[in-house]
Amino acid sequence: MKYINPIELLGLASTAADKINNAVIDHAKKELLAEIAATPHQQLSYNGDLLDADTCENVIAELDNPERRSYYHIIANDYTLNGFLITGDHLTTINFEGKYIYKDPSFIRFISPYFAAAYGQTLVQAYSLTNTNAFFKNISITPLVTKEDSALIYEPLVTLLQQHQTTLQQLLRDEASYQEDDLSSAILALINRDALNVFPRELEIEKADLLEAARNAAWQLKTLRPDSGLPGDLLHYLLQIKTPTVLRQQLEKDYEQITGEKAPEYSETAFENKEPTQDLVSLAASVAQPSSGPKTGWYIFTTILTVVLLAYRLTRFFNLLNVNEPPQKHNLNQPAGQFSSGVFDNQLANGAAPLDSCLQLKPTKGPCTFKVKNPLQEDAIVCLLRKGSHRTVLNTYIQSNTEYEISGIPAAEYEIYLILGRDWDTNLPSNHCPGGFRKSPRSVLLANTLSLMGTEAKVMSLDSVKVLKEM
Repeated sequence: MKYINPIELLGLASTAADKINNAVIDHAKKELLAEIAATPHQQLSYNGDLLDADTCENVIAELDNPERRSYYHIIANDYTLNGFLITGDHLTTINFEGKYIYKDPSFIRFISPYFAAAYGQTLVQAYSLTNTNAFFKNISITPLVTKEDSALIYEPLVTLLQQHQTTLQQLLRDEASYQEDDLSSAILALINRDALNVFPRELEIEKADLLEAARNAAWQLKTLRPDSGLPGDLLHYLLQIKTPTVLRQQLEKDYEQITGEKAPEYSETAFENKEPTQDLVSLAASVAQPSSGPKTGWYIFTTILTVVLLAYRLTRFFNLLNVNEPPQKHNLNQPAGQFSSGVFDNQLANGAAPLDSCLQLKPTKGPCTFKVKNPLQEDAIVCLLRKGSHRTVLNTYIQSNTEYEISGIPAAEYEIYLILGRDWDTNLPSNHCPGGFRKSPRSVLLANTLSLMGTEAKVMSLDSVKVLKEM
């Protein structure tokens, strides 16, 4: 149902509700109709729509009902709610707290069809934003709808999932015209893992249908591109989505048959209804932040160890003065460097990949190299995300005041994410991945993108990059 607010249409939102009577409405209506008659096409532009005089009169007639007049006035003065009902945007900015009217059954019956239509639209928009937590945030808000209208809120999303299945089949028919990275990005854009992991129970059938279509697509790709890693990558991605036991067992079997590797282990905690992560960005931000918790024991512990830590760091500082380490090479086809452990070992080796296990990353194969110079006073974990799908490809630890060359990278366009800090502790608790920086932790998404093609090598210095967003 199309939402048009007659109070807003007549310009009466700023008029006190008890001052809006039939005479005031008639006067405003005459002015509005005269304005419409004066336009070249006799239409009024209203929030992107063109309304003729008959449509406006029908909408304004709703104000004959005093209760509906009151409700329209309340909504017209709630900018975010009124805007949401019109566009389906900014649901999470609406403040429902402390307002009795939003709990009133009569008001809910009034707003229900409009809210259901807008809520359905916002879920569709959020599902399409694969690099955000928008879907989780929106699905967590209880919609102001009646039981009778509750089914309406999911209709647009059901339609979208059905369209995605059709699009997936079209991509497979046209696969010969796609480069592998482009095809991968196009397929993964149809399957929002984070959204599917918090999908409402009402859509379990539609979700299973989409995953089954993606599973079949993996086998079709295996036939079409027998030497490609794409079928295995797709199944690996699907295994990170909460699925019924039978479907998951089928996916695990498919993965093992296609890749020859053991499927990632199932973890119930990985699919808890909590705010999802954009493959790496949100997750990495939490790795960079020490977790909160009882501090008294920690303060006692650190007090006891103060002298030991000071002596250790002084010794390490003087040792660093004598280091003249040449650039190192790390091939992603080889095992990553080993972690240090314990609070005393406050750096990982150059080339370590501390997020591999948590993100279930596999070694990659490719012709490109990427040298990173880190002249900062902070250690860095450099993370490459596949542009478009935002899928994490690699993460590499680079110590302060050193440089490091990564090879074996697939040719593609990448976004660059940095986790920065000092004093790495592998055992530091975190909401997601274990480990983190104890000193000056921060994480940033760079405005710089990385384009690697063929055997091309690129060099980047961390003191000359541009920050797009600090997490």
